[in-house]
Amino acid sequence: MFALVKVALPDINEVLEKFSAVLLWQFRVASMGIQLILWTVIGLLFGVVAERKLAAASQARLARA
Repeated sequence: MFALVKVALPDINEVLEKFSAVLLWQFRVASMGIQLILWTVIGLLFGVVAERKLAAASQARLARA
């Protein structure tokens, strides 16, 4: 199925011939760095919030027991 679609659709080259390969590579590296920082911060913040919520729920259960 994939081969049929690939043959039926035209090739797409989104990067112009004159576009600098070095500039494109720098953009890709910067994009990966931004993604790494973004998801690390989101993960750490989620961990802190989840730990606080779970600790509060655990203390509430212990107080009732």
